[in-house]
Amino acid sequence: MNMGSAPLQKAARSTTVPTKTVRKKNTLLVIIGTVGVASLFFFYSRQDESFWLKPVIVAKELVRMAQPGYAIYTSGCKIPAFDPFHWTVAGLYRKQTLYVCPGKPSFIRLAANVPSIDARVLWEHHKYKPRDVLCTYQKITRDENRTEPDSAVVYHPSSKLTFGAPLSSDFVFVTCSSYGAKFHEEFLMVPVLKEQVEQRCKLAEYAASPPLNRTKERLNVVIIGLDSVSRLNSLRHLKRTRDFLLEEMEAIELYGYNKVGDNSFPNQVPLLTGRSGEEAMSLCPEKFFDNLEFVWDKYASLGYRTLFLEESPRYGLFNYLLKGFKDIPTDYYCRPMIFAIDNSRFKKFIGGGKGCVGSTVQTSMYLDYTTSLVSFLGNRSYFTYTWISDVTHDNFNSAGFADEPFLRAFQRLNASGVMDKSIVVFLSDHGMRYGPIRQTLIGKYEDRMPFVFLMLPREFRRKYPQVVKNLKTNQRRLTTHYDLHATLLELADFPNDLPSFKTEHGTSLFREVPENRTCRDASIAPHWCCCHDSGQFPVTDPLSKKMANFVLETVNGWLHQGAPGKCVRLQLRSVVDVYEVTVDANSDTRYFWVTLKCFPGEGLLEATVAVNGTGALATERVSRLNWHGGQSSCVKNHQLELYCFCKHQ
Repeated sequence: MNMGSAPLQKAARSTTVPTKTVRKKNTLLVIIGTVGVASLFFFYSRQDESFWLKPVIVAKELVRMAQPGYAIYTSGCKIPAFDPFHWTVAGLYRKQTLYVCPGKPSFIRLAANVPSIDARVLWEHHKYKPRDVLCTYQKITRDENRTEPDSAVVYHPSSKLTFGAPLSSDFVFVTCSSYGAKFHEEFLMVPVLKEQVEQRCKLAEYAASPPLNRTKERLNVVIIGLDSVSRLNSLRHLKRTRDFLLEEMEAIELYGYNKVGDNSFPNQVPLLTGRSGEEAMSLCPEKFFDNLEFVWDKYASLGYRTLFLEESPRYGLFNYLLKGFKDIPTDYYCRPMIFAIDNSRFKKFIGGGKGCVGSTVQTSMYLDYTTSLVSFLGNRSYFTYTWISDVTHDNFNSAGFADEPFLRAFQRLNASGVMDKSIVVFLSDHGMRYGPIRQTLIGKYEDRMPFVFLMLPREFRRKYPQVVKNLKTNQRRLTTHYDLHATLLELADFPNDLPSFKTEHGTSLFREVPENRTCRDASIAPHWCCCHDSGQFPVTDPLSKKMANFVLETVNGWLHQGAPGKCVRLQLRSVVDVYEVTVDANSDTRYFWVTLKCFPGEGLLEATVAVNGTGALATERVSRLNWHGGQSSCVKNHQLELYCFCKHQ
């Protein structure tokens, strides 16, 4: 008999077998506690979302509670690691899955550029046989007669659609009838070879120095973007896609990818050109962007075919309050087709982010075209840039709608062999910039930290282990869109004997990013920099109100200078929150994230305010955290529309 266990057994009995009275009291307390907690949760979750918008603990506590440690921890940059399902944001999360678009499915199938009829679908949904159907198509192009050719399209005269014969037009509108009665219409995006493009590519390859240099790698480039998704939100909503990329495609994910501007333009322009948004605009005073040198131009000069597909024509990167291009910028330029779709009765939304083109999920339609085109091009060299935005731009949770379409797209790329000869990049430009998530502490970091994955062919990884090693090191270094641009430039001339590969603002990710790199080194302005810890600062402190008023004085000055007489002078409603951020421990300048509400318009503004040793204030950039809607329709300026409340509403 083990006498040493007797006291433990007695203690166990005395604590686990309470009297009836105690059991009743404990049961009652559990019921009351459970109901109370549930009631509080239900009450607050049903109230105004501002309950979730006010962090009630200091940032360092939030980091400790969420996930110990840092996403990046170097001598030059320390970025906190956050739990994507931390309680301060968990109440905002809603799981979403792929939706179904209403309407009859298409019976037209494309095998490469050859259309055919799915007889089963035709009969099941229309009760016709293929011999009963006559289809015609209209080619869709830009209206080159316009002073702004990107702003209109032309539907060309109809031609008979011959099933089983290849189409030579890439963008067409199809109309089908039976015995004179029209019963079906749809848009088709067709992968085709273009004779002039093929001639250009052959000449470019021949002109290469030395011609067809076989010592250089000629990897294709496939870039696929999904707008407004942070790395943390990809963990919430893109789980299946992430798992496939990381496990099946051995993707390398960058944990310290910091945005360099506010919205899409100042983030994608650095990726595409290596220049800042301000630098790009200064080179294009007439608001046409033909003068810019894009990374796809470098590849075109080497005999690559180029694609630019941007989903949202109204808010296009080079078209929103801008004029686009006088000349088509790439060999395959999808804006005319997508412009036609967006201005047709076939484009519709069936809920937040749920875009349909007829009975087809919009996201799937554009990803299908991209994957079909690169598969169709086969062994020909290509550089493609596809950007999906409608599904995720305005809704924190709608990224869940994108998980299945993107998973299928990458599965197709993998199955077709594209991955064996291409570098594939999957990324976002920034996180969610508006809405409830943006008004939490975690959301402040999320906006600034988009996701990015890089995938290299297995043979390339085998041949260049140092590149793989550097990329894996750079996973935990501070990186930007400028660096990805530099990487694409180096890839166009890889391998090389250069000791380093840098551009004005970036360094190739094929090389090790310096361990001591700071935001200043990486051309990241203080307002966007995430390389710091944060501590909550009292909103009741006189300095908080002083900084908030200073921000409004600055914004009002911008409005007065840039839109004189058009905007109401903004006034302070309240200081919402203030965080002191540690930018440079050796400096006497203190930095603060200041969030305020102003009126009229109830705009929520966030600024990084610098306070030097003498108490002088400075700020360069101010973000808006809620949508301005039609309040600023009187101004046609990317920046000023964030703040202006027009005098004449």
